[in-house]
Amino acid sequence: MNKKKFDLNYTGIRVVPNKMQKDVINWMLHLQRYVFALKYCVNKNVLDVACGSGYGASLISSVAKNVEGIDIDRKTIGWAKINNHFYSPVKFKISNIEKNKIYGQYDCVISFETIEHLKNPEFLLNNIKNSLNDYGVLIFSAPVNEPYNKFHKRSYTWQSIDNLIKNSFSLYVEWYNQTLEGIFKGREEVLFLWWELPIKIYLLF
Repeated sequence: MNKKKFDLNYTGIRVVPNKMQKDVINWMLHLQRYVFALKYCVNKNVLDVACGSGYGASLISSVAKNVEGIDIDRKTIGWAKINNHFYSPVKFKISNIEKNKIYGQYDCVISFETIEHLKNPEFLLNNIKNSLNDYGVLIFSAPVNEPYNKFHKRSYTWQSIDNLIKNSFSLYVEWYNQTLEGIFKGREEVLFLWWELPIKIYLLF
């Protein structure tokens, strides 16, 4: 596969690990979420929705039984296939998560910083629900109470995202906040700088 054909530039949205030397804090926050998810993926079949460049799916494959990653962007999936061979192989596929059904059954579905980019997040959440095995886990994050972001189609408060998730899931939910210091249980509203916006991560059992 031609590496130059799938070369990615870092624009501040999609993580490109080898091009974030000037945005180390953002890289750390993205990676931190996947490190948090590792313990829920041990020996599991895992799907990473909107996997981007695949760095997270690759990390998860170090502990999971099987990992698949899907993303809408052909070039990004091409980059992921070329550059993620550190642990067990990951199956990367192109998919439009606002239109395409998720095929397969999974023990854990991960989707970080995704729903704010969607016009119809309800479709995705219902799709994920149908793809989870009994006692399956969904782990996802989204920025809340953030300032205007031209790349986002929706903005969320704690309440609006709570309402959204309850429309699709009625099972057990855990809430977490993310800061530079780590990820902590709870949803206290804390003022951060723009790159420290509180992140909500749901665990649905």
